[in-house]
Amino acid sequence: MSSTPPTIAREDVIPRVVCLSTDSDATDVLLETVQAILPDANVESADLTLLRDTPRSECVVVAVGALSSGSESIVRDLRARGYVNAIILVADSPEMLPQAALALLGVQRTIATVNMALVLPSVLTKVLDAQDAVKASETGRRTLASLRRLQTVIASGQIAARLQHRLNNPLAALLAEAQLLELEPLAPDHATSVRRMIELCRRIIEETKSIEGLPHSPDMPDA
Repeated sequence: MSSTPPTIAREDVIPRVVCLSTDSDATDVLLETVQAILPDANVESADLTLLRDTPRSECVVVAVGALSSGSESIVRDLRARGYVNAIILVADSPEMLPQAALALLGVQRTIATVNMALVLPSVLTKVLDAQDAVKASETGRRTLASLRRLQTVIASGQIAARLQHRLNNPLAALLAEAQLLELEPLAPDHATSVRRMIELCRRIIEETKSIEGLPHSPDMPDA
């Protein structure tokens, strides 16, 4: 009589990301940003002067700020310690980074500091999606699902912002024309129609302002 082989429980891999930077203040900002993007992941920070061991993580995010000249040496140091996974660099001016050398060292992506919160979700999705152990674990799948939802929210906000921007000028012009027309001597029924046009323009303007998360455009006239 054959016995049933024991079931081996699959380890639930929690995605790990290490945040490094050239100063402690930048480390705190980077850590908070990555933790907000990856609430289900294990996000850790490490000071460059204190880090001695090879980071055990699926990804290392390095914020170099304005010190673009030191980016290559930081990446070389990580690789020399034996770190083989993804490295993402965040810099004030990514165009100043030695892109060719960084590509040879296997840097996944360079990101502008001002765009970090918008771009990191997409980059981290690609990085973690390439890790088989992460995709195979329940926590990893939740993390990837959260990242994809965040990408959708960001994309929707960008579309809404573009739509609001494109509506501003024609709405402002239409409202101005209607208000000028209101000053003309009009028949009562025409005056009523013009007032209705002005009211409708103002309602549309209020709707574009009320899109969640969008700032009030200074070019938009007050209703």
